[in-house]
Amino acid sequence: MDRRGFFKAAAGMMVATGLVDLRPRRAGATAPVKSTRVAYLTDAHLCAESINSNFAARLRRAVADINALETPPDFVVFGGDLTQHGRADELDLGASILGDLRVPLHMLPGEHDWYGDLGASWQTRFGPASYAFDHGGIHFVALNSVLAADFWSARGMTPTERVLTAGGLDNGVNVAFRLGDEQLAWLREDLAGHASTEPVVLLSHTALHDYYAPWGFAFEDEAPVDELLTPFDSVVVLHGHTHQPCVHNRGHVQSYGMPATAWSWPYPPGIQPPDGASDGTQRSRGLCGNGVLTIDIVGCADVALNLWDRGAVRLRAR
Repeated sequence: MDRRGFFKAAAGMMVATGLVDLRPRRAGATAPVKSTRVAYLTDAHLCAESINSNFAARLRRAVADINALETPPDFVVFGGDLTQHGRADELDLGASILGDLRVPLHMLPGEHDWYGDLGASWQTRFGPASYAFDHGGIHFVALNSVLAADFWSARGMTPTERVLTAGGLDNGVNVAFRLGDEQLAWLREDLAGHASTEPVVLLSHTALHDYYAPWGFAFEDEAPVDELLTPFDSVVVLHGHTHQPCVHNRGHVQSYGMPATAWSWPYPPGIQPPDGASDGTQRSRGLCGNGVLTIDIVGCADVALNLWDRGAVRLRAR
């Protein structure tokens, strides 16, 4: 089945909304400070509704679900791949749907959003691709994690070919993403202004580690990013891109992948799915529901997902 055929056939997969509850604790404290609640949406892959209206419908459903929460989140993070091709009409559709949210919104680009015109349209609509802010005693850093070495010029790729190659699951190019030297220098300067006891949450489209390189889930700057995070007591990474719940723990850095609103990928060979997130055959269908993350500055973080057609699943950093 070609990509267009896939878009027309991809009906029946439900939307997924991640609800993240961040509660920083100080060592010796008897109770947490007021929690920060974050709703995380990612990977909508919007295209023209004449091709596939389901993906837009799922994103609208996610927005409606967030607006209907009895206790609204402090803000929403959209974790990238708002569009399939990064075209102006797709970006406008996404901006229109997300514009119905009743709480503040923080945006991250994905590779499908970026490589049509190398981020120009994205930044015109949504502002800088990397930025930082503080909320509820937590330092949040939004990263543009979909930069890569030039894989398109020598191949003479068109903008659409560039997008689909960057976002390809197994196309022989297997683009490895990075932050790049300029963004790493910016991140170093940003983190230098914060105490090691301050909890840090990195918001990223891709995982900030090699997840499964044969499918293009590779990240070149894992070592320099880890070096910058070493001084901090508590670090959490929230990402999309993998289209499936996943957890990864390397030292004090706890990483959580959130499910997509568009569709679920199967788990890669050799990757152990979180308990309850697979049917034993590496498939990941039906991963839809809400997630709650509690961060303890002197402990670990757990994510509880309420998967609507599977019941409760708790994700633990390994």
